Amino acid sequence: MDRKQVRERIEKDKLVAVIRGLDKKEGILLSDACIEGGMRIIEVAYTTPDASEVLATLKKTHEN
Repeated sequence: MDRKQVRERIEKDKLVAVIRGLDKKEGILLSDACIEGGMRIIEVAYTTPDASEVLATLKKTHEN
């Protein structure tokens, strides 16, 4: 997605989940729960340990 598409998605959905896990496992679990609950936009805060790895895992497991 480019910036314009991201902005349009946020404007359409009007809701962004911000994930701040205590560790990598919790970051993934919280993100998975949001996705299963229908959230389409998720931000994994870099206060979550190993946030880059959380994002990589989510991309692998939820990529369409």
